[in-house]
Amino acid sequence: MNSSSFLELTNLRDTYGRDWCMIVMFHSPSCPFSARLAPYFNEIAGSYTNILPVAIDASDFTKSHRLNFRYGVSGTPTILLWVNGMSVARMSNKKLDLESIKALIATHTDLVENKNGKNNQSFIPVKLENVGYEVKDVATEITENRLVNGLYIFACLLVCLATFIYHVRERILLSAPVLQWFQSKCGGPLCEDIYFLFYVAAPRNRHPPPAPQAPPEAAELPPLVIEDE
Repeated sequence: MNSSSFLELTNLRDTYGRDWCMIVMFHSPSCPFSARLAPYFNEIAGSYTNILPVAIDASDFTKSHRLNFRYGVSGTPTILLWVNGMSVARMSNKKLDLESIKALIATHTDLVENKNGKNNQSFIPVKLENVGYEVKDVATEITENRLVNGLYIFACLLVCLATFIYHVRERILLSAPVLQWFQSKCGGPLCEDIYFLFYVAAPRNRHPPPAPQAPPEAAELPPLVIEDE
């Protein structure tokens, strides 16, 4: 379900003015925690008669970026409870099980769990099918994104390579072939500046400046003689 359809759903009201509840799960197909919580979330529709379970793919930013920023969804899975189209509670329990979801519903609503030992089909999803919404279970298997995994691996290798080069930079830059190449191509002062950018002190090969020569008139001056009185 995209953000526009979800916001349209929150504007629905009961014809007779009765309260209606909705529990929303923001999940990601590649999140292992979402896959672990999905089977318990799928049981909510059969455990409660008057609650609407809705699952939103939070990783698809083209459809859910408005909802993620609007309701503070920063990670998956995130469970929110809605009453009459208004968000009233968030599941803060770190245990990803069915009892945590039931505790959220029991704390903030007066809904009673079905105790007959069998799952009852909620009539709310049937009404949604009549108006064109798609009703299906949340996937319990992790869907791998090969492109994202490849980018992660490439980024990790790049960081490892940069770390290795940083630690061996002195051995590389101060080796005779590399140092001679820099000095021949860049010259002494520029080579020192380049090595300074890598936090490496380049060896100084500069010759000391020549001593200033005396002017030619100095040779014609008589020597200074100090006589003792």
